[in-house]
Amino acid sequence: PAAAGAPQADDVVARHFGGDRELFLAYRASCDAQFALDAATGDAALAARDAPALRRLGHSLKSVLETLGEDPASARARQLEAAARVADWPALDVQWPGFASWLRARATAAG
Repeated sequence: PAAAGAPQADDVVARHFGGDRELFLAYRASCDAQFALDAATGDAALAARDAPALRRLGHSLKSVLETLGEDPASARARQLEAAARVADWPALDVQWPGFASWLRARATAAG
């Protein structure tokens, strides 16, 4: 059966983890624990207007979230990375708070 909370978990486990469900679950747990720290890092970068830090964070999160099978969230991270690449502060001011809330909710739910 698919792991709870993981979209298309069987496909993700097969594609990225060689079918090893335990490895997937361990990876997902470590990522969920990191998401609250990522949200805080992004909050600090946005407040400091540190576009390179937001770009690095978006870059990292898009890959992690794709590996977890969280395609919509990965797309949001990709948008964040693109906006940070050009220091589009109006877009980042809108995009980041909602994404940070999602990250915190994911971390809390995994709690």
